[in-house]
Amino acid sequence: MPTAITFADDKMQHLAKDQAENFQSFGVQHEIIRLSNVENYGTSLWLQFLDLTAAGIRKHGKIFRVDSEVRLHQSLPSSWIEHENVLFEHWPLIKDPWYCPINTGHMILSTSGLGFVETLKECMLAMIPPDGDTLMPGSGEGHYIDDEWPSAIAIRLSKIQYLREQLKQDRRDAQQCAASRGTWVESSTILTHPAIHNWDWIGGGPNSKFSEISSTFFINHFDGDLRLAMFIEKLMLAKNDAHAIWKKISDPLEDGLFSSNGWIFDPRRGLCAPIEHWNNCKKSMF
Repeated sequence: MPTAITFADDKMQHLAKDQAENFQSFGVQHEIIRLSNVENYGTSLWLQFLDLTAAGIRKHGKIFRVDSEVRLHQSLPSSWIEHENVLFEHWPLIKDPWYCPINTGHMILSTSGLGFVETLKECMLAMIPPDGDTLMPGSGEGHYIDDEWPSAIAIRLSKIQYLREQLKQDRRDAQQCAASRGTWVESSTILTHPAIHNWDWIGGGPNSKFSEISSTFFINHFDGDLRLAMFIEKLMLAKNDAHAIWKKISDPLEDGLFSSNGWIFDPRRGLCAPIEHWNNCKKSMF
């Protein structure tokens, strides 16, 4: 059984502590590695993650490295326990600006995976130009060089042997989903990897790099029935605020707003946000 480890600064401590309880409830030992003096979530932090990952493997023998927002919904399957290394491949594939095969937010790695971790670090360092600029060219989202972008090269060079699992990126095409990039859970779902904690960056908050959220992001993080999520998507895209329709599928609020499954909707303006982010994140629109 791998030992779960997560890296968390002060901002992420509450998520990490909740995760520890979640993992332990499924019989998985959990360690929180506290990060201090984190100025930004840039390349230097990702390089530190790789050093801490290697140290975790040497300490425990086999680890389940997880971002603090990841949650288990079932016990680890025997295949994850029996295989030395398990990597989660993006599905659909990410090929822009180039092929990025895996999400490093959850990786099961043993001592046989140390070479992969070390190679991944070397690949990252090789991507940094002499002027030290670590902003990813062509990413279009203000991404910095992290440990996912060179993962295809590191996998090939290190010759790591691993079990392939898929991380489903779109709830609408997620039959038999063992891992989901969102909050939705199916009978087959082992873990979820939501992104709501990044709402300020993704969903139209003060520091948002986007003018709108994507329909996929909304559907992946809407906890209600998929058919309901897709119906609301159509209403929002059409800016259809027909009260008779909305009151059948949601709870009417004041000022033409509606609430359903943890989200608030303003169909007249095409705005929506999770309830906890509504007051300060009103730029979020389809």
